[in-house]
Amino acid sequence: MAALRLCSCFWLLLCVHVRHATAVSFDHVYFSSGDFRAEDDAKIIDGRIDLLGDKNFAGCRARGRALYKPAVQLWEGATGEVASFTATFNFTIQSLPLDGRRAPPGHGMAFFIAPYMPEMPQESYEGCLGLFDETANLTNASGSARFVAVEFDTHRDPWDPSSRHIGIDVNNIDSRGNFRILPDTSLVDAGVMSSTVKYDSATTRLDVFLSVGGTTYKLSATIDLRSLLPDQVSIGFSAATGAAFGSNHTVLSCSFQSTLPTRNGTAPPSTWSTKLSAGGAAAAFLVLLLGVAVAVLLRRASRRNRQPDDKDMLAGDMTPDSLDIDDDEFGSSAGPRPIPYANLAAATRNFAEEGKLGQGGSGSVYRGHMKELGGRDVAIKVFSRGASSEGRKEYRYQIILGLASAVLYLHQEWDQCVVHGDIKPSNIMLDESFNTKLGDFGLSRLIDHGMSLQTMSGMAGTPGYLDPECVITGKASTESDMYSFGVTLLEIVCGRRPMAPPRDGAKDGQVFRLLEWAWDLYGRGAAIDAADERLGGVFDRWEVERVVAVGLWAAHPDPKMRPAIRQAAEALQSRKFRMPVLPPKMPVAVYLQPFAASTMEYSDTTTTVGSSTGRTTTTQSSNTSMPAAVSEELV
Repeated sequence: MAALRLCSCFWLLLCVHVRHATAVSFDHVYFSSGDFRAEDDAKIIDGRIDLLGDKNFAGCRARGRALYKPAVQLWEGATGEVASFTATFNFTIQSLPLDGRRAPPGHGMAFFIAPYMPEMPQESYEGCLGLFDETANLTNASGSARFVAVEFDTHRDPWDPSSRHIGIDVNNIDSRGNFRILPDTSLVDAGVMSSTVKYDSATTRLDVFLSVGGTTYKLSATIDLRSLLPDQVSIGFSAATGAAFGSNHTVLSCSFQSTLPTRNGTAPPSTWSTKLSAGGAAAAFLVLLLGVAVAVLLRRASRRNRQPDDKDMLAGDMTPDSLDIDDDEFGSSAGPRPIPYANLAAATRNFAEEGKLGQGGSGSVYRGHMKELGGRDVAIKVFSRGASSEGRKEYRYQIILGLASAVLYLHQEWDQCVVHGDIKPSNIMLDESFNTKLGDFGLSRLIDHGMSLQTMSGMAGTPGYLDPECVITGKASTESDMYSFGVTLLEIVCGRRPMAPPRDGAKDGQVFRLLEWAWDLYGRGAAIDAADERLGGVFDRWEVERVVAVGLWAAHPDPKMRPAIRQAAEALQSRKFRMPVLPPKMPVAVYLQPFAASTMEYSDTTTTVGSSTGRTTTTQSSNTSMPAAVSEELV
């Protein structure tokens, strides 16, 4: 203990000499006026930001902005360091009625960076998106009016490339070549959309990702933010519309992480103080190393001179510190060694009840007399199978969140989109801390962001997890990955395989299908009954119901109704996420078959679609939820 105290003192000394700062980071799924400032027509209502507030009805010119109140440090004048950052937000743009019809949507919204607490430009309605004064005749903004923005444009103005596009604006509402044209059906009435804006200060590269439905679009530009904006900036959202147009522009959630801490009005350190701090830090580091060396020597000396006290062992006070067990000593004469179960049973008289010292949630502790240890009395703990549901109860949800994070990286956060092709529980691996690792990329494919489908010569997957549409179309996509992701979620929470033979005594004799079974429970308002029986009713009710709902959403028979992985991940992470209402009955999907024949070749783990000379199986199904052309047979 003295050694540990000594080491702690040296660590404290180091902390005194080295100044620590925390980078800017926040995650809001429920907005409040304490964190964001609404300007002009913008309102914060029920935890969301309505950028056009009370004037968001058609026929009224409106504009609004919402700014994060604290300043964000964009670059540091003393060191020249520029921040890298990532902003992620969910939002919707909805059209509004006007005179009994739908008003033309307009004009759009933006995520922007500007000098700290900028003023709203006077004439920034319509296509100026609350960012730019239209009386400036499209010249570059200067001074406090400067900005860098990512726009989501829904109306074609004279300077716009199309009526639907995303663009990167620099001190001007004209994207000037930094734009990505989107389909006419995107952005407006497209449901909840997700966007990520990343800036890498090392390369001065700004990347924008937009997920609409199951499709992700990417836009990139090289921008030196330090040369464009001051050291401290504001981040926020803006929107505007005109009198003949009508749209709701709503921000549902937002997260932001920056690598550069924000200064709290302190002056830059002088050269002398900087050198003094550096010298002090170096000295403290050397002292820390010396302290660690002394602590190691003291610990080794105490191990030689001390043996565990028998009374402490009998009382169950057998901690790693008291036993001094090192991994590298396992199997040696000085360290722990394996003892056969028969010897343990003999030492406790077959775990006699009268020798029980105590019982906990994971098992019981017994008194034992070990001849192998020189006739010493010891305490032996027996872990009971099924007596504790810690693994199932505490780690399943973390495994699910880890899986969602892995798929999110593959689909949206890497340079190219990776379609895994075979997401299932047997491809999920856990490390010693139960962190989720997704493996087996033998069927994966690389596609560009924004491409929704890719034809493959030999589509493969696992029956039950494979999207039925893939069997018919022979095409893989992020949507097909989402189907597999949804089925995997259902299997984890329900403890049942996607397909199973009919149970003995089943009246209809039909194959059990997990998706249909879970959807039926959900439709009857009994999603909680889908929980794995082995949990014994010990679980978080919200987590079970949310995993079932997200699993069904992701495995929706209609690929267009499935969420993007970012939406699914946020639905799993946030209790305030607004889930869509799924139909009470599982929809029946109809797929168009692009080629004359499709056969399925089965192996123990995967299914191959296409022409094959191997063993094939063609099935017919009486289940109306799955057409015969895409039905799967158990092997």
